[in-house]
Amino acid sequence: HRRVKKSNCPNRSFGSHLPFHTVSSPVTNLDTRYDLIELIKACSTPETIEGFHCDSCSVAKSGGSRRSSRAGGSAQKVAYRTAEKKVEIAKPAQVMRFHLKRFVWAGVRRHKVRAKVHFPFELNMADFVSIEHDEGSAATTYALTAIICHQGLRMTSGHFYAHCKTSKGDWMCFNDRKVSRESEADVQKDADSAGYILIYTRT
Repeated sequence: HRRVKKSNCPNRSFGSHLPFHTVSSPVTNLDTRYDLIELIKACSTPETIEGFHCDSCSVAKSGGSRRSSRAGGSAQKVAYRTAEKKVEIAKPAQVMRFHLKRFVWAGVRRHKVRAKVHFPFELNMADFVSIEHDEGSAATTYALTAIICHQGLRMTSGHFYAHCKTSKGDWMCFNDRKVSRESEADVQKDADSAGYILIYTRT
C-alpha cells in the first residue's frame, strides 16, 4: 500500500494498493552489520516530494491558465504541493518474503556481498502496517519458516540450498540429496551471511 500525504492541501492524502508478498532490501556494504528490522524500516521511511502535482487540487478554469484543455478550450490551473510518500502494509499477507539484494555491480560484473544480516525467528510487523488496518482482521506476528541460501560469489553461478522448519518445529537443511537436522543456532550462523530470501508465515 503506497500512501501520499500532502501538506497545505484540502485533499490531504490518497493511496494506491498493489498486492505484494516480497520486500526487497539492498545489502551493499561488506563491513556493515545489517539487521532485518532496520532494513524493513528503511523501506518504509517517508520520502518528501517537493513540487508534487496534485490532481485533486488542479481544477479547470476558463482562460488564462497554465495548460489548455484539448476539449473545449478551457484551461487547467495546476497545483503543486509538498508531499510525503510512504510504503505501508494495508493488509498483512499470510506469507511474507524478504529478499536480501546481495548482488552489486563491480565494473561490468555483479558480485555478491556476504555481509552478515541478523534476522529474528519471530517477527512483529505491527509498526509497518497502515493505521487503517483493522487489528482484529489479521495478526501481524510472523514466524520464520524457511531461508533460501546462495553459495557462491557471482549471480551467474553458485548453488542454492534451504533451511526449513517442519510442522513439528524442527529445523532441517535441504542441500541437494543431503538432508540434515540442525538447531536454530546452526541456522543463524550459516544464513546470516548466506541468506538470500527469508520466508515468514503469519502465526
